[in-house]
Amino acid sequence: MLLLHIALQQAVEWKMIRESPMKELPKAPKNKRKAFWSEDTVREALNLMNSDPLLHLAVHLIFSCPLRNGEACGILIDSINLDSDEGKILIDRTLQRIKRDTLEKVDQSSIIKIFPGRQTNKTVLVFKNPKTEAGVRTVYITSFLRSEILRRLEEINHHKLFFDDEYHDHGLLICQPNGDPIEPDLLMRLFGN
Repeated sequence: MLLLHIALQQAVEWKMIRESPMKELPKAPKNKRKAFWSEDTVREALNLMNSDPLLHLAVHLIFSCPLRNGEACGILIDSINLDSDEGKILIDRTLQRIKRDTLEKVDQSSIIKIFPGRQTNKTVLVFKNPKTEAGVRTVYITSFLRSEILRRLEEINHHKLFFDDEYHDHGLLICQPNGDPIEPDLLMRLFGN
């Protein structure tokens, strides 16, 4: 807009036009900036979640890495490398509930998996590729988060033994006790409570 305003003003000076249709530069809309949490606020929130280890882990991942909730819910155990003291995670998919009619219109190569039994008449739960190539990335984790992930992996192994054949192994880090995915919207509702 600024460039157009300057060009029109120059055209008036050069007498190419009598007057500029853009007499004043339009005011830019106020930027609705998201509030960012300080490190102390994040630490306080995580301390309040100690009674729910899975929610704690998900929120810890979202703030530390940083991730969208669908990316956190879509982390595969096989995408986690804990070989070093800190470790890293490959973020290469997102978990998302989408409308059936949208599913029919979307590029099918972007859909990795449709989760069985997680469908409604109008929607399906899917693994999707990120929207852009930049969405595929490696995030590095702290030693504290690494320890929390190791505890979660132990918990998942206990769940697999307990549920045996009833365990639905989708390879997810953030999942229900029976292995089914936890939907990103549910995660955000839990976080809001």
